[in-house]
Amino acid sequence: MKKFIAIPLFLLLAGCNDATSTESANTAPSTGTTKTLLVDSQLHDCVGVAPMKCMKVKELPSGEWSLFYQNIDGFEYKAGTEYTLKVNVTDIPNPPADAPSVKYTLIEVVDKK
Repeated sequence: MKKFIAIPLFLLLAGCNDATSTESANTAPSTGTTKTLLVDSQLHDCVGVAPMKCMKVKELPSGEWSLFYQNIDGFEYKAGTEYTLKVNVTDIPNPPADAPSVKYTLIEVVDKK
């Protein structure tokens, strides 16, 4: 009778493994990469979770504008000004399904017109 109680108890406890040691290896913050973004002078209508205003950005002067749904940490946008920004892009480990997988942080405002 004691064996019948001990076996399920052992299995129950074995299933309560603390996986933080393997998670911390997988979720260590990366240093990221540096990118230059050109930001348009006007915000544009876009739809994320709800209708909102987005910046339009491109990486090359000859490139195509694309809607930018995120914020850039440390950057304050002012309408009517075109910006050239240097940003750090870091991966966000295990982001929620409706959240971005990368984070943008301002390194410097290279130019504004």
